[in-house]
Amino acid sequence: ADAMLPAQCNPGFLDEVPPRIRKVCAALSTINELGSAMENYIYDRVLNDGISLMDSGIKRKDVDHVFLRFGRRR
Repeated sequence: ADAMLPAQCNPGFLDEVPPRIRKVCAALSTINELGSAMENYIYDRVLNDGISLMDSGIKRKDVDHVFLRFGRRR
């Protein structure tokens, strides 16, 4: 999700804030961009893996769960 940057990081205010605040704003912006890029990568990866699994026509071989039967034999 896109995080909102603080009001001090608004481009209209950046000329009026101290250089240290500008550096913080630049770092926050970079972190936000990297986070968005990672989310997009993960989303695309999950989407592509799901499509390739459906298109393969082969049953999955990994085990998600195992059913165990307890009780008397019939």
